[in-house]
Amino acid sequence: MVTGIGVITEGVECPRIRMADGREFSLVGGDAHLLRSAVGERFELSGVIVPFSTCMQGLTLRIETMKALPAEQ
Repeated sequence: MVTGIGVITEGVECPRIRMADGREFSLVGGDAHLLRSAVGERFELSGVIVPFSTCMQGLTLRIETMKALPAEQ
């Protein structure tokens, strides 16, 4: 299980998240429409790394839980 806070970025096929510790993941599951329109916004999420996906970019995380966070001041 991967848990953390990060910023949503654009990906090739799937939205991505850049975690506060520098790790990056493509994202599947959750609300894909929300994530595609949330580039630049912060989220707290947890999920499981999946062995295969259609994202075509780095490791892919299947979202189990996610919560939008207020912008950093």
